[in-house]
Amino acid sequence: MSTFLVTFGQRYRTEAHPTFGEFSSLPDGWVEVDALTHSEARDKVNSAIGATYSMIYTAENFSPELFPSGCLGKI
Repeated sequence: MSTFLVTFGQRYRTEAHPTFGEFSSLPDGWVEVDALTHSEARDKVNSAIGATYSMIYTAENFSPELFPSGCLGKI
């Protein structure tokens, strides 16, 4: 099992997210999802929140310093 990191677009800084609502720091953080593969992670995210995210990263390809709010939760 691996942890994948889900990020959100800048539109959610001023627009309510359909799942998380008014959360202006959403683009400054990430949500984690545990899955065996990237495809499984995408399926879990899509089931939980739809296609309302920007990117899904592996831990190896992620730069947490770009997201100062840190981990905002888990799916």
